[in-house]
Amino acid sequence: MDISVIILSYNGKALLSQTLDAVKSAIDFGPEIEIIVADNGSTDGAVEMVKSEYPWVKMVENGANLGFSAGNNRGVKVSSGKYVLFLNSDTKLNPDSISYVYSRMLNDNTVGASTCRVELANGQIDPASHRGFPTPWRALCYYAGIEKLIKIVPAQAGLDVTLGKYFGGYHLTNLDLNSEHEIDSCTGAFMMIPREVGDTVGWWDEDYFMYGEDIDFCFRIKALGKKIMYFPQVKMLHLKHQSGLKKAEGQIKDEREKTEEIEKVRAIKRKTTNAFYDAMIIFYNKHYKDVYPDFVRQLAFKFINIKKQRALGKI
Repeated sequence: MDISVIILSYNGKALLSQTLDAVKSAIDFGPEIEIIVADNGSTDGAVEMVKSEYPWVKMVENGANLGFSAGNNRGVKVSSGKYVLFLNSDTKLNPDSISYVYSRMLNDNTVGASTCRVELANGQIDPASHRGFPTPWRALCYYAGIEKLIKIVPAQAGLDVTLGKYFGGYHLTNLDLNSEHEIDSCTGAFMMIPREVGDTVGWWDEDYFMYGEDIDFCFRIKALGKKIMYFPQVKMLHLKHQSGLKKAEGQIKDEREKTEEIEKVRAIKRKTTNAFYDAMIIFYNKHYKDVYPDFVRQLAFKFINIKKQRALGKI
């Protein structure tokens, strides 16, 4: 088997269906592909839909929401491909994207992971797919708004690139998004990895429930001396934020039912917000604790906690 495509599923039946259709079309482009859906306890009929409409898909029923890392790791255990592609269920994949990235990695053992151009619904690149590692300086420049500010600097004499190199490292703004190049980290929404590399680093770190696990994965891959490559020649649409509070409010007419659903959505938002900021602390303690002085760690954690409390207060 050339490629194992692992799709993590959790209550996204409609989006999962279109993702599976796109991956099925990709099979016509050359590589031998197996498709695995690892379901994290969906209650919307996604499991039944896959079993009845996509019998050729290998189904892994986790039975509960194990999180991104643990859910994907269960999929890895039943996979057999020489390469493993992790693919989100909320994506619209160009059929040739898989074969192109696979062909570029096939004969280059210096590459430990690759991604295509992952776009949002507005046509802009998904920021999470083109990342630098979040050092304290890069994080400060991003959250203080400096990175955003330098994006409006005119591209005269390469000033935007120079400033991006020093102040835009969080999203590597100094690099040309239209040309292929090495990056620090790509998103788990589309991440292709040679099996031997994944086996060596131990796949996904299950300390992360969601968020931060892709950066951690790429950090460990680069620690092996491998490259993380960005290939904009092919692309994929990432349909982020397709469900949420506004959607619940708009679709539910019964007031009691609406209130209950909104509270459920808010509970999910609180859980994901906690996971988002907790991931920063996990990453720092794991990779930067012995690199920077303790006062830097204390300042970073205080800042993270302030951001977290503000975010929770808006839910």
